[in-house]
Order: sequence, then structure tokens, then C-alpha cells
Amino acid sequence: MTIKTTLSFTERHHRFLMEQVESGVFATASAGVAAAVEDMMRAEEERRLMLAAMADVIRERMATPLEEYVDADEAFAAISAELGLDDE
Repeated sequence: MTIKTTLSFTERHHRFLMEQVESGVFATASAGVAAAVEDMMRAEEERRLMLAAMADVIRERMATPLEEYVDADEAFAAISAELGLDDE
């Protein structure tokens, strides 16, 4: 279903959109706007999925028992020793 609406653009945005239409990238200004909205929708969905994945990782880490935590100083010392950096 198509819904007719009125949009206002800055001169810069309008010029870009019209250049895209004139060069054949889009058949009409409406098609260009629709493509931009689709891109925004895709980006928002990707953002939502990434935030959900980050939240899952944070929840998993928060569920880690304290006895499984590694002391930062010990971890860095072990890595430094393994890399031969403890001599410097």
C-alpha cells in the first residue's frame, strides 16, 4: 500500500536526491526516500540485534561466580612472563 505524504528537505538533501534521480540511481524521488528509509530500518534492526547480543554477554559475565574471576595483576604478570616482557 502506498501512502501519499509531504516531506520537506534541506537544500543540500534535495539537491543530492535530485542528482540521484537524474543520474538514474532512483527512478523517482519517492524511490530514493523509500531506499533511505529501508536503509534506516535495516540499520536500526542491526543495532537492536547488536545491543541484544551485548546484553546477553553482560548477563553471562555477571553470572560468573566470583571464584572464577582472575586477578588482573596476576593475569598481566603471567602474560608478560609468557611474552618475555617481565625482563624489561
